[in-house]
Amino acid sequence: MKVPRMTNRDARTMWQRSPPRLRLEDAVLQVASVRWSTGGEASAVALLSDVCQQRRTTALRLLSTRVERPHGLPPGQRQSGFKGNQGIGFRDLLHAEQQVAIDQWADLERDLLAASDLLQTIRLGWGAVAAPCRLAPMVGGLLQRRGWNGEPHPCRRCTGADAPGLRNIPGG
Repeated sequence: MKVPRMTNRDARTMWQRSPPRLRLEDAVLQVASVRWSTGGEASAVALLSDVCQQRRTTALRLLSTRVERPHGLPPGQRQSGFKGNQGIGFRDLLHAEQQVAIDQWADLERDLLAASDLLQTIRLGWGAVAAPCRLAPMVGGLLQRRGWNGEPHPCRRCTGADAPGLRNIPGG
């Protein structure tokens, strides 16, 4: 048995459970990272897809719990309805004031509809959500350029190397 090292073990562990265990998202991303390095991209994506299909988590849940909240980004409106040529659809995450839509899956028609509404669409895959401290300053910067007055900040897991662009990072 190999015991992996990790940073911020206390923040990632549910100590109140018996026995104590890692939070689901942290455990899944850790296993996916190992699969990526040993079995390739397909193996890692298969694991992440399985977890989502079982409705244990979603990329948007990870975005909320690992990117938005810990880094001080504004919450967007989830599952925001819109009307398109094919009927009614839903945007995964909408920052209406900044005119930014964040969606998980590629959908060219949805992107065209967003563009016609002057929305900038961001497509996030598992790789982006798996590196939340790198993603937060990019999303924060886009939201700032589009009118958000706040500023993203580092979370407990951030280090200078994995969070370029965030202020007040220990070691950064």
